[in-house]
Amino acid sequence: RYRVVAGNAISLADVQSLLREGEAYFKMMVVEDDAYGIFIAPGGARAFRLGASPAELERQVDALRATILIVENNQPLTYPFDVALAHQLYQQLFGAVDAELAGVRHLVFQPDGALLRLPPNLLVMNRAGVESYQARATEPGHDDFDFRGIEWLGRRRDISTAVSARAFRDVRRAPASDAA
Repeated sequence: RYRVVAGNAISLADVQSLLREGEAYFKMMVVEDDAYGIFIAPGGARAFRLGASPAELERQVDALRATILIVENNQPLTYPFDVALAHQLYQQLFGAVDAELAGVRHLVFQPDGALLRLPPNLLVMNRAGVESYQARATEPGHDDFDFRGIEWLGRRRDISTAVSARAFRDVRRAPASDAA
């Protein structure tokens, strides 16, 4: 609906001019049987095919959401979060720009497809934390919900969700409140 009332296009240069130091904009696009990402930073931009098809992304998001909350026999249940799958999904979405993300303090994320149903904060950035969790899981008395050492995407950076680059521009240009 927003696109109907805000029909003007926004250029790459315009998006870059809105970004502050330490910020990046990631636009995800599902086009038929392929998924793409555009990573925009103040000093450059990259477009690339994501490492999974839209159908695979749907399956992965469904599986991750099922560990957060699922209803079985009219009972809401929570299972241990699948950190290995969350890392795999991170790699498929952000693997091509992982090095650039290291310096990003604020990521503006424009999701599409299945990622409209999963906050990117839950994605796991590095394999070492997953391996540590899996090693602890073999120990007697392990707490399946002990996620120490997991490098969540949202741990060291703020993440905002944008419905479009134009919406991001409009919010960024809105005057600050003068409320007391």
